[in-house]
Amino acid sequence: GGLFLAARAGRQRLAADTPDKRRRRAHADATRRLAEARGLAGPDGYAAVERAVRAYLSERHGAPQVASADDLAATLADAPPPLRTQTLAVLADATQGQFAPGLGAPPAAALADRAEALLVDLDALS
Repeated sequence: GGLFLAARAGRQRLAADTPDKRRRRAHADATRRLAEARGLAGPDGYAAVERAVRAYLSERHGAPQVASADDLAATLADAPPPLRTQTLAVLADATQGQFAPGLGAPPAAALADRAEALLVDLDALS
């Protein structure tokens, strides 16, 4: 009986969705979300890019899901300034594409490509 219970407890621990597991799979999850964003048109595509990047920043770097630009800059304080700037620019372009698409935001698919390249650079930080 005791061996069975120990084995079951071990399986439950392995199956548990821990913060460390979420952190390790953040990049793969964001890449999948960005691929989905490329297939969406209009504001939905931009919103999907924003969600993917914010979820990644939350899971991988501990940023709040709903964070201001200042909060995100503080979360990425250890990142090189150009990387912080690029991260905030991707999110700003996603917001512009959602709410003011006629003002020159890049296409959502191109923004998803930029975001995906950004994830590689952000992964190198941790």
